[in-house]
Amino acid sequence: MTGILLSTFIASLIPLSYGYFLNKFFFKNANINLFEYGIYGFLPIGLIALIVNFFFPLSQNFNNFLLIPIFFFLIETFKKREIFSLIKINLLISLLVTIFISYDNVYRPDAGWYHLPFTKILNDYKIISGITSLHPMYGVNSILQYISASFNNSILNDQGVLLPNALIAIYFFGFFISELLKKNNIFIKKFFSFFVLSYMFIEANRYSEYGNDIPGLFYFLFVIYSFLGLKKLNISNKEFEKISLFSIFAFTIKTFLIFIFFIPLIIFFKNFKKKLIPLFATFFIILWFIKNILISGCLIYPVNITCFNKLDWYSSNPKFQISALNVSQFTELYVKGWYINKDNSYISKDNYQNDLEEKKIFLKNFNWLNQNWLDNGLKNIIKRFDYFLFFILLIVLINKFIFNIKLLPKKKYFSSFEIKNLLLISLVGTLVFFYKFPDGRYGASYILLFLFCIFFNFFERVSFPDTSKKFKKSLVAIVLSLLCLVMVTKNILRINENYNFISTSWPNIYDLDNKNSGKKTFNFVEKNGLKIFYSSSENLKIVHKNLCAYNNAPCTPTKNYLNQFYIEKNNFGYFTLKLNK
Repeated sequence: MTGILLSTFIASLIPLSYGYFLNKFFFKNANINLFEYGIYGFLPIGLIALIVNFFFPLSQNFNNFLLIPIFFFLIETFKKREIFSLIKINLLISLLVTIFISYDNVYRPDAGWYHLPFTKILNDYKIISGITSLHPMYGVNSILQYISASFNNSILNDQGVLLPNALIAIYFFGFFISELLKKNNIFIKKFFSFFVLSYMFIEANRYSEYGNDIPGLFYFLFVIYSFLGLKKLNISNKEFEKISLFSIFAFTIKTFLIFIFFIPLIIFFKNFKKKLIPLFATFFIILWFIKNILISGCLIYPVNITCFNKLDWYSSNPKFQISALNVSQFTELYVKGWYINKDNSYISKDNYQNDLEEKKIFLKNFNWLNQNWLDNGLKNIIKRFDYFLFFILLIVLINKFIFNIKLLPKKKYFSSFEIKNLLLISLVGTLVFFYKFPDGRYGASYILLFLFCIFFNFFERVSFPDTSKKFKKSLVAIVLSLLCLVMVTKNILRINENYNFISTSWPNIYDLDNKNSGKKTFNFVEKNGLKIFYSSSENLKIVHKNLCAYNNAPCTPTKNYLNQFYIEKNNFGYFTLKLNK
C-alpha cells in the first residue's frame, strides 16, 4: 500500500499541473481549488495523448516528457508560498486514492475485455487503421484509455494505467464538497453539489465500479454544474469555450452522453449576436472524429449512418465483424433480452441478417418489454438508484415532518430557466436510452439529472446555511459526513478482508480471474510484421475467461476472424487492417 501512496502522490501532480496551467493561460478563473485543477488537468492530458498517438506510440519514453509541467508547477507554487498547502492536500488525495484502490478489482469484465487491451495498444503502437476488426469494442474506446496509457511512465510503470479513474473520483468528491461549503454559493449549486455527492457516496463508492461510465457521468455533471452558475447566459467566449470543451470531453469518455451538447447549443443561440466560436473545442472534436474514422471507419461507431463503406478497412456487410450494423443490432438486442434463451453457438454465429424479420418483430412496438426484461433489464436500472432514492426520500420526509420546512409552491416547479433546460436534456436522453438501449449504464446520467430536476422542488435554502459554522451543524452536513464515513469504512473492510490473501495491493491488470497471477503470454499470428495475439474465445461477442487485459498487444479474443483482413504496412510504419472484400 505504501507503493500505491507514493505512486499516487506523484501521479496526482500530473493532472494538477496541467489543470493549473490550463487555467492560468486559458480559462483564467479566479479562486479555484486544487480539486478543480485536477478535474481540468485530464482534458489537456487526453488531448495531447490523442494527438501524439497519430504519430507515435504512447511509450514510457514519451510519457516521461509529460512529467515536465510538474517541475514548473512546483516552482510557481513555491513562489506563491503555497507549497505546504499543496503537499498537505495532495497527501490527503493520495491517502484517499490508496484506500479507494487497494486490494480491489478493475472494472469487470470491460477492463479486461477492451479497456486494458486498447490501452496496451496505445502504449505499444501509433494509430492502427481498422484495428476494430480485431475487436468491435475497440471502436467504442474512450479518451480515458488515452489518458490511462499516458500514465505508464518510468516512475509509475504499468500500474500507472490504474490511477486516472481513482484520481478522477477523489477530485470530484473534493470538488463538490468544496462547492457545498463555499460561502455565498447560490442555492441551486449547493443543492446540486449535495445531490451529486449523495449519489457518489452511495452508488459510486468502489473503485471496481469505475469503467468509462462513472467518470463520464462526473464530467457530464461538471458541465451541468458550470451551466447552473451562469448569469442569464451572458458569457464570454472563454467561458463558452470551457463549457464546450468539457461537453466534448464528456462525449469522448462516453458516446451516449452526446445530449450534453444541448448545453453549449443553448448558450450559443442565447448569445447568437456575440458570434461565440469554440475554436479549441472544434479542433478537439475534429481530431476525435478523424481518429474514429481511422480505427473503425465511422465518425461515431457503431452508428451505421456515420460510416464510410469505401474505406479499405471498413464495410457494413454483416459478414465482417467490424460492421456497425452487427454491433449496434447486437447491443440493442442484448440489452432488450433477445439472447436470454439463445445458446452460445447461436450468439457466436449471429449477425445482422440472421433471423432479421423475427428480430424486427421483437424490437417493434416494445415487444421486448416482457417479463424477461422486467426481471433483468429493469432490475439493472433500479439497482443504480435504489439506495440513493431511498436516502433522498428520507431526507425530504425529515425536512418536512421534523424540521417543518415548507415545499416550493407548485406554480414555481420547473419555473427557472436552468431547470427547464436540464429537464429537457434529461427527458430526451432518458427517452432515447429507454427506446434504444435500456440498460442502466447508458441512462444513469440522464435519469440522475431528471431526479435532480424533480427533487430540487422539495428543498429550501434553509437546508443549506451560508456560513461554514452553521452549515457544519446542518442536517445536510451531518448525513454527508455519515455517508463519507460509511464509504471509507466499506473500503477499509475490503482491504482488511483481502490483505492476507492477495500478494499485491494493486488491482490485477493482467489476469482478472486470478488476483495473484502476473503477466500472461498469448499465442500469436504474424501478418506482415505485426504480431496479433489471441485469446481462447470462439467469438467476439461473449465475454469469457482468459481475457487479453494488459498483456500483449494488439490482442483479440479469438483467432477465428483473422482471415477477414490482411495487413498492409506503408513506408511511414503505419499498419492498416484492410478487409478482404
